[in-house]
Amino acid sequence: MLGVIRKLKCPKTGKRLKLDSTEKFLEVEDSDIRYPLYGPIINFIPEIKEQDFFVSETDKKSLDSLEKVMADEKKTLGDKLSMPEEFRALVLDIPSGGDLFVGEDYARYREANILVADSNPAILARARQRYESLGINNAFFICCNLDNLPLLEGAIGMAVSILGFNRVKEKKQLITEIKRVLRVSGTFNGAFYIQSSPSQQYLRDMGLSSDIFSSMDEVKGLMSDKFDFMDQELLGDKFVFECRKSWPSCGVKW
Repeated sequence: MLGVIRKLKCPKTGKRLKLDSTEKFLEVEDSDIRYPLYGPIINFIPEIKEQDFFVSETDKKSLDSLEKVMADEKKTLGDKLSMPEEFRALVLDIPSGGDLFVGEDYARYREANILVADSNPAILARARQRYESLGINNAFFICCNLDNLPLLEGAIGMAVSILGFNRVKEKKQLITEIKRVLRVSGTFNGAFYIQSSPSQQYLRDMGLSSDIFSSMDEVKGLMSDKFDFMDQELLGDKFVFECRKSWPSCGVKW
């Protein structure tokens, strides 16, 4: 946990955080701001309370349906997702759900930490259950606004986002934030929905989807000035990619 805390910052002040003496809060340096810890979950959204991190019966039905859809999507993606065999730096899974596709990979990263970010407390609580069932004890969870990540610049080595961006309203801002928190040469791997499909309509009917990207060109237009694409493929209604943080954006002069 302490290694992860050193990578975090207060989303309000930008200052660093430290564990308080009770180990139940993160304190902001030179401030009276505190963020509560619920086990491995850190809550950065004040209006969300501890009881919100329990999965209600209504939430359970929706999340069961979501996971069923994602299980079907995993079959269509097959081995198209690119993940390293080993990894030792901090991994950011954003928004939560990448483990439904690459949980076996995460389970191999014993020398890394997995940081799972989402603004939905029920989804984070469900993710915690899944990680525990996979025997992954190096996963930590942050409930935060996704357009203002509580992470220091260059804090992570790899970002993963697989078929969850459709739940994000501020897509452009989150892409900018992912670029900011990636270290030099850090990678961004994932898959985005880029057009309407039966699964998309199903998720929208459940209230688990917002607007999706309209095309592969829209995605590349948002990302090409921030990332260099190393691999990309259009797979039906999904754009699968692996990219790296662009060197010029890191201030490197040739």
